[in-house]
Amino acid sequence: MKKIFTMIAAAFMAVSAQAQTLTFEEAIEAGSANELTLGDDDFKVVLTGGAKAKVEAKSLTFAVDETSTPEKFDFQWSPGGAIAKLTGERSVTITVSKAGALTLYPRSSGSDDRDFKVVQNDVTLLNGTAYNGQKVTIGDKSYYKAYQVDVAAGTINITAESAINLSAFKFVPSGDTPTPQPSGDEVIASYDNGTKTGEWSVYNNAEQIEEKNYALLDFSTKYNEKKTNCTAITLPSSFDKKVDDVTIITSYVKVAGDFKAGDVVTIWPFTQMGESDKATKYANIRLYADEAGTLIKDMTGSASGALTVTNNDEAGEPKSFSHTLENDLSMLVFGRQGGTRINLLKVTVTRGGTAGIQTVKTQKVADGIIYNLAGQKVGKDYKGVVIMNGKKVVLK
Repeated sequence: MKKIFTMIAAAFMAVSAQAQTLTFEEAIEAGSANELTLGDDDFKVVLTGGAKAKVEAKSLTFAVDETSTPEKFDFQWSPGGAIAKLTGERSVTITVSKAGALTLYPRSSGSDDRDFKVVQNDVTLLNGTAYNGQKVTIGDKSYYKAYQVDVAAGTINITAESAINLSAFKFVPSGDTPTPQPSGDEVIASYDNGTKTGEWSVYNNAEQIEEKNYALLDFSTKYNEKKTNCTAITLPSSFDKKVDDVTIITSYVKVAGDFKAGDVVTIWPFTQMGESDKATKYANIRLYADEAGTLIKDMTGSASGALTVTNNDEAGEPKSFSHTLENDLSMLVFGRQGGTRINLLKVTVTRGGTAGIQTVKTQKVADGIIYNLAGQKVGKDYKGVVIMNGKKVVLK
């Protein structure tokens, strides 16, 4: 397979760098693209797609947000199956020799929107969605959504629960940076073993009279092989139910606050599921925007028989799950779905950090100015103003 390098001179964090755009320039029949390698020693992408992997002609135009310049690609890589593993079949592994900004151009391979993650050093840098439709509007035109994320030198993995297509990769190196840390550095709201930051409250429907079906903020329980005592948020009942085809709210936990697009919500859940139930039951935390049940995200997955959270008879700390908010909100509502009780040992909502700022609006002072999602200039050298989360930041 041929490879294209589009080299664009750029200034990134005051360091002279070259932007590399790696695209697929011709169609390859299914079965012949079991493993594709693009790039060089500075930026290498290895795609392992299984026997059904192919490159197909698909003319799509992407944009990161309403301030970015749309980019069009004529081909896409179709793995023909989920890229759910960090290594092995149907995986995407990216190796970079320097830190920098990585841009991905994903699209769902089915009729539904499909989530994916960008992971480095066991840290989730980005939770994104590969959309089936165009989600970014610039003027009177719409484009597919691209994602940009800051990465450190080393290996980055792209994982997804269902198949997604990829049209291109772009990498703008910036030099050496520290190993990436979890998104966010300012805690907006949190719950940690009974200690709360923010305005937390619990709501239980009056029709439910069994105490075991109530949501609680400070539920006494154990985790870590049932040895470590803790207080946790517990959600023993579903978020909603239908009565005569009308949805009514039952039990949920709410935290109020001034949440912004780009804030990162992270949860550490665990279940009290017995061994015999693992094959048929599941426990899922759902994140809502309001009490009306406007769903934001199924944070832990909801496939029957696919336990995605730490059981309380397992060793170690609970596994964490994160989601980056796409809109400003005045509350976050945590509800439950599934066949067993689920507990939250810890919840944090953070702002800032390498992946915390998802939307950047710019004020151009000269032609050719480009910003990445962290508000850093990657175009001409200039003096200008960036609006980040409603605050002016002067770049000199």
